[in-house]
Amino acid sequence: MSDAGEVVARLRAKVPGVRVIGATVTSALGSTSAAHGHVEQNEKRIALNDFVRTSALFDGVVDFEKVALDTATGGMRPEFVPDSTTGGPGDKLHPNRAGYLAMGNAIDLGMVVKK
Repeated sequence: MSDAGEVVARLRAKVPGVRVIGATVTSALGSTSAAHGHVEQNEKRIALNDFVRTSALFDGVVDFEKVALDTATGGMRPEFVPDSTTGGPGDKLHPNRAGYLAMGNAIDLGMVVKK
C-alpha cells in the first residue's frame, strides 16, 4: 500500500464514515518561486495529479488543475495570473481572486455527503 493509502486507511479506521476527497495541484510553470515553476517539478505535479485522478483511493476528486490550466502553455490560465487583477505582480504560483473563485466553484459539495 502506498504512503497515501496508509494515511487514508488510518483516517478511515479512526473516523468511520469519513469522506476523503483528493484534489489535483495547479501548474506553477513560469512561477517566480525558486522551489516551483521548473520542468522537473511540473513532471512530479503531473504524476501526482494522475495518481489523484486514477488511484480510486478517494471518495471524490476535485480537479483544480482542469479549472486553472492553460493547455496552450502548461501554466496557469492568463485570466488567473495574479497581475491581471488588483494587487502586486504575484508569483504565478497562486491564482488571483478569479482563479480561486473558479477553483471553489469546481468543488461538487455533493461528494462530501455519504450516499
